[in-house]
Amino acid sequence: MMRRFSTATAMRAEVVTATGETLTGGKLERKFAISKAQKWLKEDGQKYHRQQAAKFAPFPLNPLFKPQPPLSDAMRSEIYAAYTSNPSVESPLKLANQHSISVARVEAILRLKALQASMEKANTPIQVHLTYNMEKLLKVDPNGRTRITEPLRYNSSERLKPLFQFIGEVDAISPEDAAMLLGKEPYANVQHNLDKQAERMFSVDGQGGDKVARAGVSTEIERDASKGSKFNFAFVDISAVDKRPMFIRDTRGTLRRASKLEVYKKKTKKPAFFM
Repeated sequence: MMRRFSTATAMRAEVVTATGETLTGGKLERKFAISKAQKWLKEDGQKYHRQQAAKFAPFPLNPLFKPQPPLSDAMRSEIYAAYTSNPSVESPLKLANQHSISVARVEAILRLKALQASMEKANTPIQVHLTYNMEKLLKVDPNGRTRITEPLRYNSSERLKPLFQFIGEVDAISPEDAAMLLGKEPYANVQHNLDKQAERMFSVDGQGGDKVARAGVSTEIERDASKGSKFNFAFVDISAVDKRPMFIRDTRGTLRRASKLEVYKKKTKKPAFFM
């Protein structure tokens, strides 16, 4: 019985084509996949043959998804070069106003470009060919001109669903009272905080809002030459409950808090291969 069962299983896994060819296992799945793709090309895919419809629907299986082309790498490099030339003058707010993009996008571009520069100094290969081909597929303007137009700052309260609270018709209510009833921050306060954040001093390592960083003073905790060594040591304070800060003890014996770039490198560093 066992022999008959295995023989029947093998027979069910075989298909004889019209030409007499026997397909088994992976060949059978591949044949079905090819026939299914050819059927789609003859039916629904026919309208995408000359790329007339693809111009308006870059993703045929999801025609409603039409993403806006991102900023080109040339434009991002131009923004980073302008910022590094004079950070005190070429602020993220000024650059965002020049290129009609948000301040948050400019800050993200500066951080990513700073990370790329540090990787190039460490002789880490950058996937420039992947960037070029992705920009070509997403129809990015090769001249570097941006077609993105967005506000300088996004107010999250404008994207929330409307909330309602019933009150009397004759009751007078101010915007502050309405915010209190809904348990939200007043709109004027939110806008003021956004304006204040946009005017702060920015730094690519994430220390722009700190008073110490604005004053240009080192953020070191202590310096003891006797504790210096041949290597830099990174360690984490595990006694913290929410966020565990990382500290660096460098070769000169200086103890300081690790920047966001150093934390990122430490988390993404691959283990060394000693064999």
